Amino acid sequence: MFLNLDFAQEELNEIASAIDKLNNENKVTKEKFKPKNHFNYKYVYESDQYCLPYSTRNPISYCRLDRLYFEIFYNAEKDTQPFLISEGIEKAIDDDYNDSDPQLIISDYFFQWVNTLILEYNKVFEVTKNRDWFQGIYDEEKLIINHINRYLHILNSAELQIDLCTGLLISKEISDMFLKILILFLTERLKILKPSNENFKDLSIQKASSYRFIWNGEQKELCELIIELQQKGWIDEPSDGDLNRAGQAICNLFDLSKTKKNEKSNSVNSFCQIYKGDRNKKTRVREYKNIFKETYSKKFSEIKLNPAIDTD
Repeated sequence: MFLNLDFAQEELNEIASAIDKLNNENKVTKEKFKPKNHFNYKYVYESDQYCLPYSTRNPISYCRLDRLYFEIFYNAEKDTQPFLISEGIEKAIDDDYNDSDPQLIISDYFFQWVNTLILEYNKVFEVTKNRDWFQGIYDEEKLIINHINRYLHILNSAELQIDLCTGLLISKEISDMFLKILILFLTERLKILKPSNENFKDLSIQKASSYRFIWNGEQKELCELIIELQQKGWIDEPSDGDLNRAGQAICNLFDLSKTKKNEKSNSVNSFCQIYKGDRNKKTRVREYKNIFKETYSKKFSEIKLNPAIDTD
């Protein structure tokens, strides 16, 4: 919906700083919580990724990453990304959970949500209007106004906070900061739905090229290419906060339609998930051992080091 991919970047940086502050206070943790009963993973995953939040919970002052967060992801994506669970789904869940940094995961969640709003708003609208609490309401303007009113009520209440994502517990302070981003986005959407013809200003809009190179390999091979270019000094490695935007930029350059397992799979989201890898907590180096296993044959390892890089 927005041409500007930098939408809400200042607000997202403030959220990242707030998470960092909580982390320094030992209020960002993780827990190996496992539900007693299984549920519809795909439905929950789609809701967490694409449905505008509406449910509330009691306010909390900490953040927590649960094992359940990874359980939902791997069970929802096991059919479209089977290579992720080649050694068994429980091992994949436990490995990702054990290697995860809750601060990075939670911070990345907000950056990814804003990217989804910008690039996949149509899907956000379709999923939201088909959830239980909005069955039968298909007018986008009414749906947006309902959400804005709900968010304003929560912001003005000390007894409520929005419930954002299954498997992630977010403090009220930070979830309220995210609600303000959603209100800003939805308000801009209302302006598009009901444009004013007063006080027109000349706008200069630069049209981006719509051409994309068709990628004829697998997603992990494209990931390998980008990583090799980073490690050999030809391109910079994005910061943790920019990983999702970098992944989206790569997908804007390459058409990944040939990598889709089926018509319903989302090649952009799956590539961004692969590209994130895992940050080694000791070395702080981003690793991809769950993608590039011993059986994987590298295709781009012969790329030469950039001679302009100072190796001293």
